[in-house]
Amino acid sequence: MKSDRKAVNPAVSARFRAMQHRNFQLFIAGQLISLIGTWMQTTAQLQLVWELTGSAALLGVFGFASQVPMLFLSSLGGYLGDHYNRHRAVIATQTVSMILAFVLAVLTLTNVVREWEVILIALSGGACDCGVCDGVGWRRLVFLFEWAELSGGDRGLADDANRPHGNKAE
Repeated sequence: MKSDRKAVNPAVSARFRAMQHRNFQLFIAGQLISLIGTWMQTTAQLQLVWELTGSAALLGVFGFASQVPMLFLSSLGGYLGDHYNRHRAVIATQTVSMILAFVLAVLTLTNVVREWEVILIALSGGACDCGVCDGVGWRRLVFLFEWAELSGGDRGLADDANRPHGNKAE
């Protein structure tokens, strides 16, 4: 009886088997570039809000506005990803994110930007982050979740770096 399993390169550990798929390689490369851009944009937006207002409270509002869409729209993104073309959804959300970045750049360079515009753009950008990806099988999605954790999905590395180890009195 023939097996439907493909031969796996023994040099590739189980953790990185998903990287053997070209679509997953392209996805990870695209996510890496997008993530670096998002970090840079978020840092610049935080600096802009601080320079415009000097208010720590508005920095908190900005952080909330950029994250709250994930709470409310993730399930909608999952539904849409299950029923519609995921490739087009990723292209659309990345295009909207790019347009938002250009709008913010034009507003900032022409010195007409206001704090509510930056917060609105953060809210819209957060909504774009609720997209879905095309997986490579349930067993290999563990790598995707680990990648999201390492790339700052919940700031796991930063928290670990700042947490005292061993001595609870620190």
